[in-house]
Amino acid sequence: MTSLSMEERLKLPVWDQGESDVPVLRGALGSLQGKIVEAKEVGSHSVMFVETTQIRVRADGDSLIYFDRDFHRVPRAWKGQ
Repeated sequence: MTSLSMEERLKLPVWDQGESDVPVLRGALGSLQGKIVEAKEVGSHSVMFVETTQIRVRADGDSLIYFDRDFHRVPRAWKGQ
């Protein structure tokens, strides 16, 4: 997706500092922050269990989902209502 390293991406001016200095994408429709309470190795994956400590949701904007190998806009309010 990008030729930038993770360290370079996190230096871009699009991040705000969240709780415990966790980067939060500026302008995101929503964000969750929390603390890792448990970590398990499951097969070839590491699974982190997180206790959510903060939820932020913007009041405006539509969502974006990835389905069937493409991105699709999901309107916040159904226009037919």
